[in-house]
Amino acid sequence: QLREKHGGIVRVVHAHYFEMPTYFSSGQLQGLGLELQELKRATLRQLHEVARSVLGEETEAILVERPPVEAILEQSVSQDADLVVLGTHGRRGAERLWLGSVAEQILRLSHRPALAVRPEYKPDVMSTILCPVASGPSSRLALRYAAQMARATGASLHAIHAAEPGSPSLDCPLVDDD
Repeated sequence: QLREKHGGIVRVVHAHYFEMPTYFSSGQLQGLGLELQELKRATLRQLHEVARSVLGEETEAILVERPPVEAILEQSVSQDADLVVLGTHGRRGAERLWLGSVAEQILRLSHRPALAVRPEYKPDVMSTILCPVASGPSSRLALRYAAQMARATGASLHAIHAAEPGSPSLDCPLVDDD
């Protein structure tokens, strides 16, 4: 929706990391290396096809051979991304502890705005944006970014003051003249 309105390129990044087993012989490593190269070519072809079928021709597909969090953070900077959008499985409890959460780490570590999307959410267009705010510069920045997204997409913006328990004031410090 943003690209349709403002142009630009959507870059689809697939991060794949495989460490060669140290206990393989050189012959086994060579054979595995050839198989991996073919698998990477096939993966990139499929990634291009899927990205273009979903997003159209103005799409690039990139295969990065690094651990996912590292690859996504690096690509967000090297590609000068305005927004990082990633899917999340929404795992909870022991499953999340065991498997980790790439999305959670990106949301926590990224210096770029990031949006995590759960698989069951499938909107046709962005029509409503909710921006919880508290005190501090990060909330002010988030609200400005949400307002920019709302203007760009024609969505309505709802900001709510989300005060922590025991907060000294119920007044929202973000309500001012700008």
